[in-house]
Amino acid sequence: MKVLVLAPTREIAVQIWEVIKSIGSAIPGLQCHTFIGGLPLHEDRMKLKKCHIAVGSPGRILSLFVVFFL
Repeated sequence: MKVLVLAPTREIAVQIWEVIKSIGSAIPGLQCHTFIGGLPLHEDRMKLKKCHIAVGSPGRILSLFVVFFL
């Protein structure tokens, strides 16, 4: 991962992800993913490994990084 964008809510995280995805469509291979609560944590861990830009809510990002970096 190269860029981390924190959003205060799930809805705003998804909106930011949509904008980044549309702007980044000209960059081949760019991987941008959302990380929000309510989805399986193990799937998010897999997505994080291949991600260039991570957009997420603080709670999910914290839980991912605590597991990922410890």
